[in-house]
Amino acid sequence: MASVRIIRPAAALSLALALPAGADTFSLDGFVGIEARNFLTFDGEPRQIYSLTGEIRSGGALTDSLSYDLRLYGRTNLDGLDGSYIDPTIAKLTWQRGNWQIDAGYDLVFWGVAEGRNVVNVINQRDQIRDQFFDQGLGQRMIAVRYFAPSVTVEAFVLPGFEELDFGATGRTWGLGLPVDDSRSTFEASDGADHTDFALRLSGGVGNLEYGIFAFDGTLRQPEFQVDTATNTLIPNYVQGEQIGAEAQYTTGPLLYKFEGVKVWPDSDSTYWSAILGVEYIIGDIIGIPSETSLFAEYYHDSRRDDPSVAFENDIFLGTQFRLSNTFDTEIELGVIIDTDDGDFIGSFNVSSRISDNLRASFEYIYADASDQSDGLFNSRDIDQLFVSLEWYF
Repeated sequence: MASVRIIRPAAALSLALALPAGADTFSLDGFVGIEARNFLTFDGEPRQIYSLTGEIRSGGALTDSLSYDLRLYGRTNLDGLDGSYIDPTIAKLTWQRGNWQIDAGYDLVFWGVAEGRNVVNVINQRDQIRDQFFDQGLGQRMIAVRYFAPSVTVEAFVLPGFEELDFGATGRTWGLGLPVDDSRSTFEASDGADHTDFALRLSGGVGNLEYGIFAFDGTLRQPEFQVDTATNTLIPNYVQGEQIGAEAQYTTGPLLYKFEGVKVWPDSDSTYWSAILGVEYIIGDIIGIPSETSLFAEYYHDSRRDDPSVAFENDIFLGTQFRLSNTFDTEIELGVIIDTDDGDFIGSFNVSSRISDNLRASFEYIYADASDQSDGLFNSRDIDQLFVSLEWYF
């Protein structure tokens, strides 16, 4: 069996796990599950990967102004491949008084309004072992100070270090054309992954408009890659930089207009910007069935048009999400990202539903097709896969 990599300092886990004993009131729940992923086309990939997964969640009040929150996720592969780890996604203390709140520990922060991808979600590293489309985040060490005014929230973040992307077994290509050796990752900062980053954010709402603007200084979460010709592998390199960004969502009836934009100044590379324009339309019950259906259309643009490592530089996302309001909490998602230059695309179909009070099953199919070698999607053409999971909640 693969060795389990604990990707956070154990002291924080010990503190978080000890907190419930002193809490006035606390909750405890979670799940255990089994996953199977079958790669359908690419000979370099392991054709099947089987994993055991689990998560423990707890939270409660310690005093009138102090509380704790814990969300501990872990997985181990059953076939000896790398990719096993434990992640304290959330393990924090929260102090609240009046309009002020301070969080200290590991936390998960989400920014963004778009559905297919997000360019402003820059605080947490992505968990690509768990989710092929980077929807899941890894816990981030932080001290976050927030001030809540009637119509605006001001947030300041101190981020002492971050987690590198985990590329699992070196047999995986992750749509990059070559396997990645993340054991040899390099950093532009002299203190490596322990570099302290900073961020500020202002968010609020005016009428039907919700918005957020931020500034970030530190280690950019998405690495650049250097080719090692001797081993024919890619070596991640994490660079320093500054970025500013904004998000906005305007709601009018069942129609939502969305925007995300970010401009990045890497210390050792050219400035670039990325933006998303989108719309969501929400439909209520269909033919008398209690449900909610959302239709999505988004356009992605990145100024690095000539960089083949940038996958979504001039693309369109089309998708739908169907939620059935029944005892099974059924959700169906269908989405596709299409390159407007040459028609290359990557899409997914996902179904998730409860099959009993405590059991939930999920199925996902991912398919990609690309023929233009200069397109960032070209190396994803052979990652077609089927994914099935079964989770028992307690």
